[in-house]
Amino acid sequence: MDPEELEPGLWPGIEEQAYHSLLAVSQSQLKILRFQSPKHLKYSILNPKPSTPAMQLGSAVHSSILTPDIFDATYIREIEGDGRSKAVKDARAAQAAEHPGVTPLKAEAFDQCLAMREAVLSHPDASVLLDCQRKELTAVWEDEATGLLCRGRFDAVSDDGAVIVDVKTTRDASKAAFSKSIYQFGYEVQAATYLDGAIANGLPAEIFAIAAVESEPPHCLCVYQISGEAIDAGRQELRRLMRMYSDCVDRDEWPDYPGPVEITLPAYAWKQIEERVDNQTEETTDE
Repeated sequence: MDPEELEPGLWPGIEEQAYHSLLAVSQSQLKILRFQSPKHLKYSILNPKPSTPAMQLGSAVHSSILTPDIFDATYIREIEGDGRSKAVKDARAAQAAEHPGVTPLKAEAFDQCLAMREAVLSHPDASVLLDCQRKELTAVWEDEATGLLCRGRFDAVSDDGAVIVDVKTTRDASKAAFSKSIYQFGYEVQAATYLDGAIANGLPAEIFAIAAVESEPPHCLCVYQISGEAIDAGRQELRRLMRMYSDCVDRDEWPDYPGPVEITLPAYAWKQIEERVDNQTEETTDE
């Protein structure tokens, strides 16, 4: 079946590129609506961004953790050395001939994938969550309120269907830093979206867990369960964004930023201004 025509259901074995070609609303599209504008979203749909080295590395890291057999069959450690030299060029050409269809990764990137995989799979909490049968599972469902077809790609689903697991790479997996990342990158909206999609497909999904692993050595990580309060907030935002998306589709109008609007300084600037005024007042009093 053509991935663009997938009907509602749970679909294992859908390749990442095919998933992204699916004509359905995704949580990543909703993030564009949330942080930018409908016009940005329309442009992104019509003009998909080409894969960048960072995106390719992210896909490789995910594959190494979630589907290590596929990673081992898909990627190879590129021969190190100056790629301008004849010896290295010849060695890499021989490597490509010996492993046709396999993607060479820079040695540093390849080693990073393996190190992060080891960090996750040896972690007592993360390893238990990822010890399940269903990984890289594509879900398709119809949003009840708008009738729009939606899609999600679950990194892992617990065997009882109660836990949806997502692996995130991050610079800082500490609780203080990652709580900011949750809002900055809209993970609470993703959690609500994926839980709703899982439930729509008959899973008793109750928990959205994130295995946050740091991209730099020693690749420390922590497993976080998004709180019910945060998921409720994410679901409220999800409903607002789905209504906005539906209105754009119905009217075939994808507006720019609203305006004109009054603008002021950010909160941190006012705080700094207040501190400077207070300091100046204290200095004047001391004189």
